[in-house]
Order: sequence, then C-alpha cells, then structure tokens
Amino acid sequence: MDPAAIDAGMDVVKRLGPDAARGLLRILEMPDDLRWSVATTLFQQESTVPVGEIIANVEQDLTGKTRERLIVGLRATLDSFG
Repeated sequence: MDPAAIDAGMDVVKRLGPDAARGLLRILEMPDDLRWSVATTLFQQESTVPVGEIIANVEQDLTGKTRERLIVGLRATLDSFG
C-alpha cells in the first residue's frame, strides 16, 4: 500500500468528511467524459466547490496517476471508517 496515497485520502476525508469523500470516490471512478461533466457541475454549485476543486486538481495530471492514487487512498481511508 502506498503511504502517500493513504495520506492523500486521509487529507481529503478530513477536509470533506466521510460522506462527501465517498461521493468524490464514486465520481473519480466514473468514465472520463461523465467524470468531467459531473465535476463541472459540482464546481459551479456553491455548496460543492471543494469537491469540484479537488477533481479539477486531480484531472490536471493527464497521466491519470494522481486520480488512481487518490482512489486507492480514499478506499483505504474510508474502509477504516466502516
């Protein structure tokens, strides 16, 4: 398990809370076109800007490695929440 990925997942869960982090995980696991559509909508909604910002930051890495690592980190962290 990648400790940096787990740390990133924990940071996101601390920032958003477990429920929103689970929602973010579901979005990150979506196919590219759907993920971008959802991210754009979330970014435009005032109440979901933090999730939209995280997705936008993750998507800047065109290799997809940041997204993959965050998915791993979120899964590991959220599993500990039950």
